Amino acid sequence: MCKDNNAQLLVQSLAEALETMAFISITPLEQAPAQLESALKASIRFTGPMSRSIELLASEDFGRYVQGNLLGESPGESSLCPSGQDAIKEIINVTCGLILRDKSDRASYTMAVPRIESFDTSGWAVHQWELLDADGFMLAVRMREEQ
Repeated sequence: MCKDNNAQLLVQSLAEALETMAFISITPLEQAPAQLESALKASIRFTGPMSRSIELLASEDFGRYVQGNLLGESPGESSLCPSGQDAIKEIINVTCGLILRDKSDRASYTMAVPRIESFDTSGWAVHQWELLDADGFMLAVRMREEQ
């Protein structure tokens, strides 16, 4: 369940990006899994009248799934780029662009280049994230204020 208006905009923008680009639908997860698998954390910053960082936790398998959908591959087909990290970065990039489209009616914003890194799942603060199911894959997403 979305905690505030920014979280709601974030989830709506992620849903639009995934549906439009990769034909993936998301639904809220009411309960966090007991243990989070290994995850990648994609992040992107934007600055302007408000400065924020958007973070997306997803598995490497989800990245490959998105990549396959983006490229129109059949399940089991081998891709030229087997990691799927670029697909996750592109999803967060488009999500950020959709948020700024909504926010930038009279203001100018600057987006940074998306980054991706491994995420230590031990002791993660689940209450700080919006939890989502994306075609059977668990995603976690949040938007944080930047200084």
